[in-house]
Amino acid sequence: MRRHRPQQQIEVKHERWMVSYADFITLLFAFFVVMYSISQLNEAKYKELSTSLNAIFTSPPRNPNPIALNERSAMPSAVVDQSAQSTLAGTPAIVADLSQLESQLTSEFADLIDDELVELDSNELWLELKLNSNVLFASASAEPSDAAKELFGQLATKLRGYENQIQIEGYTDNQAIRSPRFASNWELSSARAATVVKLLIASGVRPQRLSAVGYGEFQPIADNDTVAGRQQNRRVVVMVSRRAPERMSVSARTAMEMAAKEPNAFQSQSEISRAASRASAIAEMRQMAEQRLLQELEAEAAAQAEEELPPLILQPQATESGGVLYSNGDSQ
Repeated sequence: MRRHRPQQQIEVKHERWMVSYADFITLLFAFFVVMYSISQLNEAKYKELSTSLNAIFTSPPRNPNPIALNERSAMPSAVVDQSAQSTLAGTPAIVADLSQLESQLTSEFADLIDDELVELDSNELWLELKLNSNVLFASASAEPSDAAKELFGQLATKLRGYENQIQIEGYTDNQAIRSPRFASNWELSSARAATVVKLLIASGVRPQRLSAVGYGEFQPIADNDTVAGRQQNRRVVVMVSRRAPERMSVSARTAMEMAAKEPNAFQSQSEISRAASRASAIAEMRQMAEQRLLQELEAEAAAQAEEELPPLILQPQATESGGVLYSNGDSQ
């Protein structure tokens, strides 16, 4: 008769989940401790920083002397009106001067205009002088030709008597450039604009008035599928601003608009002077940044223009001892 072994009972411990739960609670506690520790701020320093930022960005300059509500500002409103009008709308004298400049340039470059190598145009914001790059530079080059040096020397004599901002813009066609100096048409157009800036500075135009921009092939004015269209797209444009404050910062322009609308917004002439000084400082910083960018582009282009060493080709040569000597073939 078969004996039946008694089945062994397995004891099941139902408390094992408590170990995992305890680990989870411990980690959760540590997490909240860390979060609490990093959330502690120095309240005094926080208030000091908040007050300083609020004073710089939001608080307008105030007059230390008390002013009655029904008392008008001691500064004549004519000063505010004149400053605001000359800043925001551009004075008629500037427009008249540029009209005279336009007639002078038309007379100076009449032959080039007739040959469709130079085009003169204007609107309410800019006086635009468009020049064909074929007259100024060789293909895939930013070195100015003799004609370019003479042309921009003549142009500089006309521009020296003005204080308007001048922007030089470089454009190319869509043909891929094959030059060790320029990686793409971006570099070529920027280098050509920078070259024109240098020519104008060398002829007496103040550097503070000048800026250079390169657009590459991405703003064509004609069809790049034809030779004539590509020739029109290869151009350099000299843009003379009709208004001196075209480069004014947004904050300074807002301050001048407030002065024009509310003469009592600024309680003294010194406050307007400070606003103008801030705008001038911002413009100078922007000009320095643009000049630094031009220097970096020129340094990069000069580095790419360095001639690479020719490849070293080793040729086997038999020696008197029966061995083989590898040389480049130039050794004597």
